[in-house]
Amino acid sequence: FTIEASSVERFGRQFAGNDRIHVPSIYPRFCAEKVLTMEYVRGIKASETASLLEAGCDLRGIAARGADLLMEQFFEHGFFHADPHPGNIYVLPGDVICYVDFGLMGRISLSERERFADLLMMAVDRDERHAAQVLLKLCSWESEPDLSDLERDLGDFLDEHMHRSLGMLDAGRTLQRLHGLCSRHGLSLRPHVYLMLKTLGTMDEMGRQFDPDFEIAKHVRPFVVRLQRRRLNLT
Repeated sequence: FTIEASSVERFGRQFAGNDRIHVPSIYPRFCAEKVLTMEYVRGIKASETASLLEAGCDLRGIAARGADLLMEQFFEHGFFHADPHPGNIYVLPGDVICYVDFGLMGRISLSERERFADLLMMAVDRDERHAAQVLLKLCSWESEPDLSDLERDLGDFLDEHMHRSLGMLDAGRTLQRLHGLCSRHGLSLRPHVYLMLKTLGTMDEMGRQFDPDFEIAKHVRPFVVRLQRRRLNLT
């Protein structure tokens, strides 16, 4: 609980002044290794869609806001809530989003963020040769895989998934296929990279429940482009 309390406080600092999200306050005087005391949250769980509709909440807007907040965690802060299922998200008045349960958090270094951004852009461009090289940098392995075989399988993967429109992409299923591809070549995605991808799939699933036209890729792209522009000092 001491670690979780620290996570909540760090999460709160990175969103200080952001009125789209509320981070519960921690009461350190009443916390210990086996006790976590935090602000009581009055809101509606994101899993209770009927109650949200009855309260007049904008489900499409909440889906978009939740996706943008997650992308900000990934690409700007490198520290993210890694279990954002609907039961861990409350909607407060004004459609403000509030996360609870900070027991599982992810951390992504700047270099990993940049490589992930490169991988996404290369996937869109169907550049399997360079995508394979970047993927290797996001993985660990006991014996180096055959690069030609990896490029061929990655090319097949991109042909299967990247020809579809954004609305047809199922992030969760696509990421499962990518994980399977890595396993076939003896590759293991680095733990927090895998956690980030898993979290992305969770948000995509929730977004589709709130908005049938939800497209997670539309929310990823602006942050990826912004990250690349900063790297090139174009901002």
